[in-house]
Amino acid sequence: MTLEEYGRAIALHKTQLDDYNRTLSAIEQLAIAVDASEKALKDLSERMLLGVGALYGKDSFDTLINLLPPP
Repeated sequence: MTLEEYGRAIALHKTQLDDYNRTLSAIEQLAIAVDASEKALKDLSERMLLGVGALYGKDSFDTLINLLPPP
């Protein structure tokens, strides 16, 4: 092993570590966006169910039928 090989190995490791950290940061940002999207969808679903329940009754069979997608 030479000092040049050792320097190249260190440089390669630094490059790989930098790539890893950038990727990890991007994944964390995507996870935050997915969490926010899930919360928004949950809130919309609750509002939708309340609206359907107000029209057809919360325990109505019609409520279940109207929640299903058309065939």
